[in-house]
Amino acid sequence: LEQFKQTGAAEQEILLPTLGRIGGPEALAIIDDLVADPSRRAFGLKALTVWPTAEVTGRLFALLEVTSDSAERQQLLDGLIRIAPRPDKTINDGKRLELVKQTMALCQRDEDRQRLLDRTDAIRTVEAFRFVVGYLDNPALQEAACQSVVELAHHRQLRDAHKDEFMKALDRVIAVTKNEELSERANRYKAGKTWERKKA
Repeated sequence: LEQFKQTGAAEQEILLPTLGRIGGPEALAIIDDLVADPSRRAFGLKALTVWPTAEVTGRLFALLEVTSDSAERQQLLDGLIRIAPRPDKTINDGKRLELVKQTMALCQRDEDRQRLLDRTDAIRTVEAFRFVVGYLDNPALQEAACQSVVELAHHRQLRDAHKDEFMKALDRVIAVTKNEELSERANRYKAGKTWERKKA
């Protein structure tokens, strides 16, 4: 942390990932100071949006509430879309899904909603599955929802534990998706088969 404080702006940008890995109150205090400084605000916001854990989500939500700059708002939202669903040892799956739901409520563009749905399969719970299933009948979002439903169905233990729900959802995927690979995978999972990603 001392090294970060004593370096110039260019060096600090290189050290941002390291600062995030260190984490904790002291590292976040440095970022808070950057965000509060108009001349360094953009740098501080970048640091928040590339943070590796969910400990910054409260700050991102708070900044989103008060910003009137559209580019800044999008940057903060992008950070939440990236951070909210990602695996994180510091919070449980239920909290991650809650962050996803809070982020979804802030999305104003279908493009952002799609990106968030695409990432929600990282939360391997039936609650996350039920969340994405709710978007299967939304024409603007159903392909992203199909993708996450199929990715979650890939996990046999989860699929078998809630078989009726998964079979119904996979039927819906087959009915609405325009993606041949997703349709093929859905059919295989329905039949209790596995699927291996084709090598490039």
